Amino acid sequence: MRLIIKGKGHGKTEELMRLSAENWHHMVVRDQAEVDRIWGLARDKDIDIPQPITFDQFMGGHYGTGIKGFLIDNADFLLRAITGPPIMAISMTDDGRPDKAPPRSADDKVGMLTAALVAARRVGYEAGYAMAQLHARKKGGR
Repeated sequence: MRLIIKGKGHGKTEELMRLSAENWHHMVVRDQAEVDRIWGLARDKDIDIPQPITFDQFMGGHYGTGIKGFLIDNADFLLRAITGPPIMAISMTDDGRPDKAPPRSADDKVGMLTAALVAARRVGYEAGYAMAQLHARKKGGR
C-alpha cells in the first residue's frame, strides 16, 4: 500500500487520479460534490479513470463487483466520518508487498481496519474496542 501524505492543495488527489488511470482502481471520496469535482477534473485533464464513489457508497458496499482496488482520497476524513470520538493516532503495518501486488483478502490491513471501524459504527462501540475484538477473534480462531 502506498501512503501519499502532503499538505492541502499539494496534489494528493491528482496523484490518486494518475494511479487510478494507470491501474483502473476506483477512487473513494468524501461526498457526491467531490465525485463531481474529480470527474470534471479528470475530464479537463484528459485522464481516463473509473467512476469515483463516495465514502457512504464504500462503507455500505454499494460499488458493484469486479473492483480491482480502491484509492482512498483524504483517508483522514473517512476515519473521522466513521467514528464518533476523534481518532488520535493510527498505526499500520508495512508488510513489504509491492504497490501492484493483489491484496490478500483476509490479511489485508486496510480491509481489517475498515471492517473494524464499520463494525464499531454499526454496533455503537468505540473503534478501539471493535478493533480489539476483531484482533482477539483472529488470534483465537473464532
